[in-house]
Amino acid sequence: MERFPIDSLPSVSEISMTIEKILKKIFRENYSKYVLKHDDKRYVILPPRYLHFPPILITIQEHPDSSEKALFLTISRRIPIDSREDIREILKSLGSIMSVSVEIIKRPWSKRDEKNAVSIYYLLLSSRIHSLSIKDKAWLLLALSSFIRLDENFMLEDEKPIDRAQKHFSSVEYT
Repeated sequence: MERFPIDSLPSVSEISMTIEKILKKIFRENYSKYVLKHDDKRYVILPPRYLHFPPILITIQEHPDSSEKALFLTISRRIPIDSREDIREILKSLGSIMSVSVEIIKRPWSKRDEKNAVSIYYLLLSSRIHSLSIKDKAWLLLALSSFIRLDENFMLEDEKPIDRAQKHFSSVEYT
Protein backbone atom coordinates (compact mmCIF):
# COMPACT_ATOMS: atom_id res chain seq x y z
CA MET A 1 0.00 0.00 0.00
CA GLU A 2 1.33 3.41 -0.98
CA ARG A 3 1.81 5.92 1.79
CA PHE A 4 1.21 9.63 1.21
CA PRO A 5 3.93 12.02 2.31
CA ILE A 6 2.98 13.85 5.48
CA ASP A 7 3.56 17.20 3.76
CA SER A 8 0.65 16.50 1.37
CA LEU A 9 -1.83 16.40 4.26
CA PRO A 10 -3.70 19.58 5.18
CA SER A 11 -2.82 21.30 8.42
CA VAL A 12 -5.06 21.16 11.48
CA SER A 13 -5.78 24.89 11.13
CA GLU A 14 -6.82 24.46 7.45
CA ILE A 15 -9.27 21.69 8.35
CA SER A 16 -10.54 23.74 11.30
CA MET A 17 -11.18 26.76 9.04
CA THR A 18 -13.00 24.54 6.52
CA ILE A 19 -15.21 23.07 9.25
CA GLU A 20 -15.96 26.52 10.66
CA LYS A 21 -16.91 27.92 7.22
CA ILE A 22 -19.24 24.99 6.53
CA LEU A 23 -20.87 25.22 9.96
CA LYS A 24 -21.40 28.97 9.49
CA LYS A 25 -23.12 28.28 6.17
CA ILE A 26 -25.32 25.58 7.71
CA PHE A 27 -26.37 27.47 10.84
CA ARG A 28 -26.09 31.05 9.44
CA GLU A 29 -27.20 33.58 12.07
CA ASN A 30 -27.65 30.77 14.65
CA TYR A 31 -23.98 29.73 14.46
CA SER A 32 -23.08 31.21 17.84
CA LYS A 33 -26.17 29.61 19.36
CA TYR A 34 -25.56 26.03 18.18
CA VAL A 35 -21.80 25.71 17.62
CA LEU A 36 -19.22 25.73 20.40
CA LYS A 37 -15.59 25.82 19.31
CA HIS A 38 -13.48 24.27 22.02
CA ASP A 39 -10.20 24.75 20.15
CA ASP A 40 -8.91 24.18 16.61
CA LYS A 41 -9.35 20.44 17.03
CA ARG A 42 -12.77 20.18 18.67
CA TYR A 43 -16.26 21.48 17.96
CA VAL A 44 -19.49 20.76 19.77
CA ILE A 45 -22.73 21.18 17.85
CA LEU A 46 -25.89 21.53 19.85
CA PRO A 47 -28.79 20.22 17.77
CA PRO A 48 -31.84 22.49 17.40
CA ARG A 49 -33.62 20.38 20.02
CA TYR A 50 -30.58 20.35 22.28
CA LEU A 51 -32.63 20.13 25.45
CA HIS A 52 -33.72 16.66 24.34
CA PHE A 53 -30.86 15.32 22.23
CA PRO A 54 -27.12 14.94 22.81
CA PRO A 55 -24.57 17.11 21.03
CA ILE A 56 -22.59 16.24 17.92
CA LEU A 57 -18.84 16.19 18.46
CA ILE A 58 -16.38 17.02 15.69
CA THR A 59 -12.77 16.12 16.41
CA ILE A 60 -9.71 16.60 14.23
CA GLN A 61 -7.13 13.88 14.77
CA GLU A 62 -3.49 14.72 14.22
CA HIS A 63 -1.06 12.62 12.23
CA PRO A 64 1.01 10.53 14.67
CA ASP A 65 4.28 11.79 13.16
CA SER A 66 3.33 15.48 12.92
CA SER A 67 1.02 17.29 15.33
CA GLU A 68 0.53 20.13 12.82
CA LYS A 69 -0.99 17.91 10.14
CA ALA A 70 -4.54 16.54 10.24
CA LEU A 71 -5.09 12.87 9.47
CA PHE A 72 -8.77 12.23 10.23
CA LEU A 73 -11.92 14.10 11.06
CA THR A 74 -14.31 12.25 13.36
CA ILE A 75 -17.96 13.18 13.78
CA SER A 76 -19.63 11.37 16.65
CA ARG A 77 -22.71 11.24 18.81
CA ARG A 78 -23.61 9.27 21.94
CA ILE A 79 -27.37 8.75 22.18
CA PRO A 80 -29.02 7.19 25.24
CA ILE A 81 -31.48 4.45 24.31
CA ASP A 82 -33.98 2.33 26.15
CA SER A 83 -32.75 -1.19 26.89
CA ARG A 84 -36.01 -2.59 25.50
CA GLU A 85 -35.67 -0.90 22.10
CA ASP A 86 -35.02 -3.09 19.12
CA ILE A 87 -31.52 -2.14 17.99
CA ARG A 88 -32.11 -3.65 14.53
CA GLU A 89 -35.03 -1.30 13.92
CA ILE A 90 -32.93 1.68 14.99
CA LEU A 91 -30.09 0.66 12.68
CA LYS A 92 -32.46 0.40 9.70
CA SER A 93 -33.36 4.07 10.07
CA LEU A 94 -29.75 5.27 10.24
CA GLY A 95 -27.56 6.25 7.32
CA SER A 96 -24.95 3.84 6.04
CA ILE A 97 -22.11 6.34 6.41
CA MET A 98 -21.95 5.78 10.17
CA SER A 99 -20.15 3.32 12.35
CA VAL A 100 -22.47 2.04 15.09
CA SER A 101 -21.82 0.35 18.43
CA VAL A 102 -23.69 -0.07 21.69
CA GLU A 103 -22.15 0.86 25.03
CA ILE A 104 -23.55 -0.44 28.31
CA ILE A 105 -22.60 1.30 31.54
CA LYS A 106 -23.46 -0.22 34.93
CA ARG A 107 -24.33 2.33 37.61
CA PRO A 108 -25.25 1.51 41.21
CA TRP A 109 -28.47 2.87 42.67
CA SER A 110 -26.49 4.25 45.56
CA LYS A 111 -22.96 4.07 46.94
CA ARG A 112 -24.08 1.55 49.54
CA ASP A 113 -25.95 -0.67 47.08
CA GLU A 114 -23.34 -1.54 44.44
CA LYS A 115 -24.71 -5.07 43.93
CA ASN A 116 -27.96 -3.85 42.36
CA ALA A 117 -26.59 -1.89 39.44
CA VAL A 118 -28.67 -0.31 36.70
CA SER A 119 -27.59 -0.68 33.08
CA ILE A 120 -27.58 2.46 30.96
CA TYR A 121 -27.48 1.91 27.19
CA TYR A 122 -25.92 4.25 24.66
CA LEU A 123 -25.87 4.08 20.91
CA LEU A 124 -22.43 5.28 19.78
CA LEU A 125 -22.50 6.68 16.26
CA SER A 126 -19.45 7.94 14.43
CA SER A 127 -18.18 8.80 11.01
CA ARG A 128 -14.49 9.04 10.20
CA ILE A 129 -13.32 11.06 7.21
CA HIS A 130 -9.75 11.25 5.91
CA SER A 131 -8.38 14.78 5.88
CA LEU A 132 -7.58 14.62 2.15
CA SER A 133 -11.24 14.02 1.35
CA ILE A 134 -12.22 17.31 3.05
CA LYS A 135 -11.05 19.10 -0.10
CA ASP A 136 -14.30 17.81 -1.59
CA LYS A 137 -16.67 19.43 0.93
CA ALA A 138 -19.50 17.12 -0.15
CA TRP A 139 -18.15 14.34 2.12
CA LEU A 140 -18.21 16.59 5.15
CA LEU A 141 -21.67 17.94 4.31
CA LEU A 142 -23.00 14.41 3.81
CA ALA A 143 -21.68 13.26 7.19
CA LEU A 144 -22.84 16.39 9.01
CA SER A 145 -26.32 16.30 7.55
CA SER A 146 -26.65 12.62 8.48
CA PHE A 147 -25.81 13.40 12.10
CA ILE A 148 -28.05 16.48 12.26
CA ARG A 149 -31.03 14.60 10.80
CA LEU A 150 -30.69 11.82 13.39
CA ASP A 151 -33.00 13.72 15.71
CA GLU A 152 -35.89 13.21 13.30
CA ASN A 153 -35.32 9.45 13.40
CA PHE A 154 -35.49 9.38 17.18
CA MET A 155 -38.58 11.56 17.56
CA LEU A 156 -41.90 9.85 18.11
CA GLU A 157 -43.95 9.82 14.96
CA ASP A 158 -47.21 10.20 16.86
CA GLU A 159 -46.30 13.12 19.13
CA LYS A 160 -49.31 14.54 20.88
CA PRO A 161 -49.91 18.21 20.21
CA ILE A 162 -50.11 20.43 23.28
CA ASP A 163 -53.55 21.82 23.96
CA ARG A 164 -52.65 25.46 24.50
CA ALA A 165 -56.18 26.31 25.64
CA GLN A 166 -55.74 24.31 28.83
CA LYS A 167 -52.17 25.31 29.75
CA HIS A 168 -50.48 28.63 29.27
CA PHE A 169 -46.71 28.74 29.30
CA SER A 170 -44.74 31.87 28.70
CA SER A 171 -42.39 31.58 25.76
CA VAL A 172 -38.83 31.17 26.97
CA GLU A 173 -35.80 30.48 24.86
CA TYR A 174 -32.90 28.71 26.52
CA THR A 175 -29.45 29.78 25.49
